Amino acid sequence: MRNLTSLLAVMLLLFVSCSERATNPPLPEPAPPNAIDVPADVAQILEDNSPADLALAGSDEVNWAGWPPPEWVRNSDVYAVTFVWGSLANVITPGVPVTDWSGKLSVNGVALVHPRRTINFEPRQDSLLTDDEPAVAAWVSQTGVDFDGISFLVFLRRDIVYIVAPWLTFETAPIKLEFQFDKLVNLNAFYDIGQGRALAVHARKIWPGRCPGGFTEGKWTKVDFSGMSGTIDGLWRNRLGEPIGYILGQFYVNDSGERVYEGYVTGYMLDYIICEFKGTWWYDDYRMCPICGSGHGWFRGQYVYADGTNKGGMMFGEIGDFRSPVMDQLEMPFSGIWHDFCAVPPKGPDNSVLD
Repeated sequence: MRNLTSLLAVMLLLFVSCSERATNPPLPEPAPPNAIDVPADVAQILEDNSPADLALAGSDEVNWAGWPPPEWVRNSDVYAVTFVWGSLANVITPGVPVTDWSGKLSVNGVALVHPRRTINFEPRQDSLLTDDEPAVAAWVSQTGVDFDGISFLVFLRRDIVYIVAPWLTFETAPIKLEFQFDKLVNLNAFYDIGQGRALAVHARKIWPGRCPGGFTEGKWTKVDFSGMSGTIDGLWRNRLGEPIGYILGQFYVNDSGERVYEGYVTGYMLDYIICEFKGTWWYDDYRMCPICGSGHGWFRGQYVYADGTNKGGMMFGEIGDFRSPVMDQLEMPFSGIWHDFCAVPPKGPDNSVLD
């Protein structure tokens, strides 16, 4: 009897031990909703906030004042990817719940993920987060009856042998999506997740161009903290980042109330005028006020060569740096690109003409 009791005790102990070790298999993550066509008004939001000025720029022309390093510029495929999320319905329904869209965009390969522009971020509520991992960008965002978004440039090294094809992952609590990079060559998608909430994405590959071009960098110096006038000086660089000229100019508000800038580029070694430029500028530092803060901005314009040929091109760039702890300062950095207008349309890798 004593042996039978001992045997039952051992069997009971084994049963309990096995029960403690047994766990239910993890539940699979819910599949994301199917993508549908992007509504026209949402498509316009994506278009307005995507880096359209880079559409025909060569992949080596998206270098901004030394970022990324030249070896990344030469050996990377570049993608412009814009996401907007929140209340994207044609009619805003009162009582839409506040949703936490905090999350990250990442690549499981050798890549740089760079936020170029935040969309509709509100001070003290929405913000980009600092991340030391170059293939990751993170943010904090909450929406109710409004929407937020971010426009990114994604550099993916093409001189790496990948065992598994890399993909881009958008990850938030409401929705998680994974995209193979061949899908990002030309992508427009809309995901309705219910309760008046949705996510839209627009992506395209920036194909290598055939236009001469390069980079600009320098100082945007205000006369006073209103930022309505001041001087521009910096360097005009070629595709390899080598300085080939000096930038000298001024910005101001003209008699018609337009914010304009103008100036010229002189030779780097010899004193002669290479080209004259002019364009418009604007501020958009949301940290100071929703669209007008003078701690950050953009400029866009054109230039004409001084050799009498009437040939020229476009220039586009950023004023200030959102990563700077100082929100407003009299002297701010600027960086950008320039490229000549092409007589021959640029072509893709299959030698087809790009629109």
